Amino acid sequence: MHLTDSLTPADEITLENSIVFKGISLDDLQPFFNAGQVQIYQAEQAILSLGDKGEGLYIVLEGKAEVFIPHRDFNKNSNNDLNVSLELLKPGICFGEYSLIDPKKVSASVSAFTKARLFYLSSEDFYRIADAHMRVENIIYKNILKLLIARCREANQELENDAFLIY
Repeated sequence: MHLTDSLTPADEITLENSIVFKGISLDDLQPFFNAGQVQIYQAEQAILSLGDKGEGLYIVLEGKAEVFIPHRDFNKNSNNDLNVSLELLKPGICFGEYSLIDPKKVSASVSAFTKARLFYLSSEDFYRIADAHMRVENIIYKNILKLLIARCREANQELENDAFLIY
């Protein structure tokens, strides 16, 4: 990972339109922007690994990141790992949002699918800023809740579709 110095105006627009910060003015977002970091990852570079402690929120600014569950193929006589891809994240999409609510270990791995620029905000910085701006904090939590519900509904639909194929 490589750090860059600051957000560009285009980055700020991407963040303002992201699901996490949707509905919050640029002025209200500045403390978050100032506390965050821009991180650059090369294609296939690990960002988070299953079982790591969740420490903050990431939002894709440029490129793509892949969320996956690492899986070792124990049935073959090889050392190949087979990853179960869950989602390909494009600019404006977040991951690590669980760590803003629950500081447990992460439930999937994430790596850069292409060269990627990410905005990273530590949970500690999030709490420090959000606690001073309750209205903004409420909007962010509501946005995260909507995101989690959408992901649950999508997973339920996939299970329903798979169950239909079995019968």
